[in-house]
Amino acid sequence: MTPSLGSVVRWVLSITRPVHAPLYFSVVMRIIQLSLGILIFGLAVQGVVGIILGVNQIVPILITLAIMACIKALVHYLEQFSGHHVAFKALELLRGAAFSQLWPKAPGVLRSTKSGDLVTSLTRDIDRIEVLYAHTIAPVIAGVTVPLGFGVAWGVIYGWQLSAIPLVLGLFSALVVPLIGAKRSFDSTQKVLSERRKLSQHVTDSVFGAEEIVSYGRQQERVEQSWGIAGGVAKLAMPAANYRALRRGLNLGLTYACVLGVLVVGIANKANPTEIAFIMGGCLLLFDAPRGLEDAAGALDHSLAAARRLHHICHIPATVTDGTLNVDRSQPITITWENVSYAYPDSLGKPVLQGFTHTIASSEHAIFVAPSGSGKSTAVHLLLRFDDPSSGDILLNGISVSKYQLSALREAIALVPQRSELLTASIRSNLLLARPDATEEAMWHVLSAVHLDQEVRRLPQGLDSLTGTEVSGLSGGQMQRLCLARALLTQPSVLVLDEFTANVNAELDQAIRRSLKEHYPNLTIIEISHRLHEHSDDQRIISLSP
Repeated sequence: MTPSLGSVVRWVLSITRPVHAPLYFSVVMRIIQLSLGILIFGLAVQGVVGIILGVNQIVPILITLAIMACIKALVHYLEQFSGHHVAFKALELLRGAAFSQLWPKAPGVLRSTKSGDLVTSLTRDIDRIEVLYAHTIAPVIAGVTVPLGFGVAWGVIYGWQLSAIPLVLGLFSALVVPLIGAKRSFDSTQKVLSERRKLSQHVTDSVFGAEEIVSYGRQQERVEQSWGIAGGVAKLAMPAANYRALRRGLNLGLTYACVLGVLVVGIANKANPTEIAFIMGGCLLLFDAPRGLEDAAGALDHSLAAARRLHHICHIPATVTDGTLNVDRSQPITITWENVSYAYPDSLGKPVLQGFTHTIASSEHAIFVAPSGSGKSTAVHLLLRFDDPSSGDILLNGISVSKYQLSALREAIALVPQRSELLTASIRSNLLLARPDATEEAMWHVLSAVHLDQEVRRLPQGLDSLTGTEVSGLSGGQMQRLCLARALLTQPSVLVLDEFTANVNAELDQAIRRSLKEHYPNLTIIEISHRLHEHSDDQRIISLSP
């Protein structure tokens, strides 16, 4: 069910409540800043006319304008400072809220949302919502109150004949012009955002599948597909851009019409020339306020569409429910799969696991050996509760994994994937990502356990040497061992290794296995492999049929 716009706005406001007070201050500063601009222009034109008529002195006028300009500059600074404080704090709050709602659902949330969509929502969509705070709320409020306030004030002070045109045209600019093409612009923006998510997913797939694309010689095809999607984005954006140009032109025309109208009405009614001049000068900047509202209307399309998309992603139901128990880490863990069956949602009911029953005793090193597609990784993912089995159960020390808190379960079980996932940062930073309070002694201990300590010591900067996907002083095998060391730093009770020695030679492979047994005798280890390697007598082989 698609949420109403009101519920989406209330959800966003509930998250960003801490920034509402500085937001109100920013609104007040904007109103004062726009009002001072109108007064400065009005007094300047009035002063020139007064000097020509011999009723004004230039020095007092210049002093007054200089003082007002200084105050306006200060107020403008305060408006910008408070507005951007609100915007950046809102970014922090929105991203924090989004991650806090998505993190417990990972990785199951990827079943209903593509990774490219998530990246777009957590970056670009939140950036667009931030625009709502930085460039929308204050301009909208000021865009209505300033023309209305000056129209009424001029009517009370100088008479309604002179103020009628600025009042009517100002309110027309504030209340009618922004609504021109609003629905079509909003629909167009939603389509643009949807197409941009497709583009983001396409680029994401291209980056992660670069090796396959190059090996099959499909680079040009992928580039052309990207340009095709980008062209579709540009085409879909045209209606909103056209209406934005129309609104801008109307506001510009209203400015000149207002100035000319005041002049004609003032002359016709034989009004005081300096009063006419003051209102005409003020009208030159009167439409800056509704023009800001017109700009905000364009940004509002993107902000509301982005907020609705973020709301949808954050409210995707979790694939698993959280338990209440903590994992008892004081004793080694025995793992049992009891008649487990599982079929992926998009597999048309064909099970990847059926009647899977195995027990891995505490402190045992078991190796799942099977070709791709046989369900060995699925069995481990179900253990970590990435999803729940279609039937059967998985037990930790005799207790169903569904009864444990997800955070406690995943703290007790460390997964080392085949692909080395490292930040482009120092070795130290990558290790501390797993355990921020780890001492240097603890880091060297885990590096020693994976036979990486001496190699790191030989690097010019040691633990502070850079590594990661963008730049690295480590080979593929060294990066894989660093990922293993990072997992060990969390002090898990169960260690899951997915082809963890794919990039190391057989001798080092065996050395790491012996080291793990020596350093972590109580650790239960599950290893996933496509083929059978040399193994010691204390390592049990579990063969899965495809």
